[in-house]
Amino acid sequence: MRKKGRRAEDIRRKQMHEILDLVLDINGLQASRKAFTGSHPTAFLRLNGHVGTVEVKVYRSGWFSGCGGPDVTMNGPFHGENPVYREQSLSEIIEALKAEKGR
Repeated sequence: MRKKGRRAEDIRRKQMHEILDLVLDINGLQASRKAFTGSHPTAFLRLNGHVGTVEVKVYRSGWFSGCGGPDVTMNGPFHGENPVYREQSLSEIIEALKAEKGR
């Protein structure tokens, strides 16, 4: 029988894989700078292993140097809930990325 902690970790790993897949779906596998893709959205994914968080930024009209901030920023813990900061859950990030993908 598996331990409860291991099951929770498996669920979070699956969610992190889904986040990566959604970011790849938004970007494609080509370079996503606006010069290459026009107004196609660009998504950035950052894993902060030292604090156990994930950050996703979406530029809906594409990214270019000096374009300013992202249209959407999502942050959440992948190690469990962080009692200090109100962050989005991995499920919330997944749902937000699905909405961005469908735009």
